[in-house]
Amino acid sequence: MAADDFPEALGFKNGDASVHTARTMMLAELTALFVAVPPDGSPDDYARAAIDDNVLGKRSLVTRRSTLKHLTALYGFTPRLPLFRTLRRLWPQAGLGRPVLALLCASARDPLLRLTAPNVLKAKEGATIARGDVEQVIATLAHGRFSPKTIRSVAQSTNSTWTQAGHLTGRAKKLRSRPRVTREAAAYALFLGYLCGLRGPALFTTFWPSLLDRRPEEILTLAEEASAAGLLTLKQAGPVVDVHFPGWLTPEEEAFLHESH
Repeated sequence: MAADDFPEALGFKNGDASVHTARTMMLAELTALFVAVPPDGSPDDYARAAIDDNVLGKRSLVTRRSTLKHLTALYGFTPRLPLFRTLRRLWPQAGLGRPVLALLCASARDPLLRLTAPNVLKAKEGATIARGDVEQVIATLAHGRFSPKTIRSVAQSTNSTWTQAGHLTGRAKKLRSRPRVTREAAAYALFLGYLCGLRGPALFTTFWPSLLDRRPEEILTLAEEASAAGLLTLKQAGPVVDVHFPGWLTPEEEAFLHESH
């Protein structure tokens, strides 16, 4: 599947729009909203929590609305989208894997964040990730869309997101590190590939599990743990791996996937 051909009906985003021209993936704000709003909350519930109740602690109404707008762009905040619905369902039990869960969802909905992933993932643990190098990646891959000022802002925002997720550490100097990954994050990464029409062993070698920063065999072990916990079903016979997600999609969504692929 091409990088600009992810299934938007299921929650992915293609195109040029990006929250990271102004914000990061806002892990702290997302966490606060998930504390305030129940798992089956509606978009209106998130709006009330962010704007009326000001659970994010923003000083002005304008800032509250702007923050909610950016968060909604990154995560969806509606159970109508399986991408968000599954994130919200896995969140309570994900523990230390929550930052990577958030990164997976944000990457699925922010094309610009996806562009910066290879530069981070290819770096060895402990290596320095220079902001100038990130700026060069963005300038090259964005094909002249941004001014130098915007490129600097995007590099800073995306570096902050990768730091929040655990792939980088440090403030002024960013060093490559390994994120915490749980079975929930692995299950979600495989599910994103499933939504994109992938099946079998291919689920373990695509962009989404690459964000886990683990070898395929490590991801398989996490998937086996997820299967044992009842999160998904996994069957293996030699090199053949069969993964399914019973109850994760509605019949209508299953039909859409079948027709799309």
